[in-house]
This record gives sequence, structure tokens and C-alpha cells, in this order.
Amino acid sequence: MIIKTPLRLSLVGGGSDLRYFYEKNNGMSLGFPIKNYNYIFFSKINNQLLQIVSDKENIETSNPYLIKDNIIRSIFTKYKIDKKKVFIFSDLPYGTGLGSSSAMTVGFINAINSIQNLKMKRQEIAETAYKIEEEYSGSTIGKQDHFMSTFGGINLFKYKKNSKTAIENLNISKKKIQNLEDSILLIRVGGIRNAVEILHDQKSNLISNQSKQENMKKIIQFVPYVKEAIIKSDMKELGRLISLTWELKKSLSKLISNTLVDQLYDFLISQGIYGGKLLGAGSSGYFLAICDPKTKQKLIKKFNDDALSINVDTDGTHIKI
Repeated sequence: MIIKTPLRLSLVGGGSDLRYFYEKNNGMSLGFPIKNYNYIFFSKINNQLLQIVSDKENIETSNPYLIKDNIIRSIFTKYKIDKKKVFIFSDLPYGTGLGSSSAMTVGFINAINSIQNLKMKRQEIAETAYKIEEEYSGSTIGKQDHFMSTFGGINLFKYKKNSKTAIENLNISKKKIQNLEDSILLIRVGGIRNAVEILHDQKSNLISNQSKQENMKKIIQFVPYVKEAIIKSDMKELGRLISLTWELKKSLSKLISNTLVDQLYDFLISQGIYGGKLLGAGSSGYFLAICDPKTKQKLIKKFNDDALSINVDTDGTHIKI
């Protein structure tokens, strides 16, 4: 059995999906899964021991509590998974702002849902994955990554004070999706980073600093306008809005940006992009540039292997048996 779960691209509203924020203010974000995936392979042949092979874990044991990776250990002990051979791999590296660890968590819950016939719907798969990762992170992980990896297409998510999540699919035409894809380029900057440290700092700031809370609320106010720009296929406006939210996001923590990221942003603006921002928690990873197709091709030639074109995934997490 192979579980294929997409990574995600968050356009706006990330941060409002963390429990300490949405339980007081409500939250909202918009984004979509991309056609770059996390894969989990469960062998049909039962092992005498539990064997896990990935770039984060390589272990053969009779005791799941010896698993080093916090998420994998939590899942395997919670659901009593043993005597399995499991391989985990990803199209793109962990720690680059595309929600890879959350995609893996969603993939595991989807797999266990099938193996143990738990009869979870997609909403429950996303919520369960979120709660598992939230617990190990000390409540500094938001839920948008899990929902974007679970549900296909471009979606607007509303995170309510009662912990419920409402999902609105934008349901735009293939032509408009193609236009969006043609206008987006991801550019790798810096190395990999630990998102938890950055999110801990952001959490501390948002709890203690009223002005930073207000800036987070301002970011949420951009979500309907980003939605409208996508529906109208207005990439200039989309880029402008994303840049405005990036300036607000940088105010939430000194760890979100740095000199290298700022220099890349300034260079991209000088090359004619409409706007952009760093994806994920911050510091390094993939920088999202929104631009016209000619500028995109120029940047691809400039950055070579550090440039990544993306496509929207419309399936979400799914199983191939």
C-alpha cells in the first residue's frame, strides 16, 4: 500500500490557524496542495519486527517507543502499529516551508484509517493529524497544513473559536488554475530550519504584544481579497496583496526573515515580480514569487536548480493499493 500526500502552498493567513489564536479571534487562511508529494509505503508482508526507513528514521525494533521521530513514535504507539515494514520518502526536503512533516502525518493517519477500518472522513483525518502534531510541538503548529494536504484544490479555511474548521473550495476553472500556475515560481533560499523554534517565538509575541496581535488580525483581513484576485485571475493584484501580508508577517517575529531573505526579495522586485513572500514559518526554505510568465522564465534561467515551478493538486491525500 502506498499513501501519496501532497505538500502545500499557503498563500495567506498562516498563523491564524494556531489554537492559541483562533480560539480567541477566529482564523482564516487560503492555499492549496501542490503536485509534490510525501510517500509512505506499507509492505503487505508482516515483519517479525517493526522496520521504518526514511531520511529522518532508520530503525528495526520490537518496541515502538524507541522510535526517535516524535510524530512517527506518537502515531505508532497510539494506534499500536507493529510488525510492519514502512518506507517514507518525499519529493522535496523537510524544513523548507511546504508542510512536509504535516503531509507525512496526514499520510499515516490516512493509512491507519484504511488498515484499521476506522471509517474516518477527510475532515477527521485532517483534525486527527493536526492534534497529533500539535501535541508534540507544544501547541505551536497550526492546522492549515493538515487540511491543505488532505483536501484537493484551492480552498479557504475558517478556523472557528469552537475548534471547528469550515472549508470553502474556490472551484475555479482549469484555465484560471493554469494561469495561477504559470504565474508562480518558488525559489530556494538558505538551508532547512526547525519551524518549532520560530513558531514558539511568534506565539510568545502574539500572546504578550497587542500590536502584533493586531497585525495578525490585519493579515486575516487580506484573505477575502486574495480569494477575489484568484477568482478574477488578477495576478498583479495577487502579488501586491501577498507582499503586503509579508510585511505584516515579518513584524510577528524577528526570526521570520533575515538579511539573505530580504536581499532575495529586493532582487526579485528589481526583476519585475508582482510580489512574494517566504513560505512556511520563516528564516529559510522556498520563497514564493508571483510574476508574469516572461519574468518567470528569466528567473528560472537565473536560479536554475533553486527554482521550482508548481502545479495545483486536486486530489489531496490518497491511497494506492
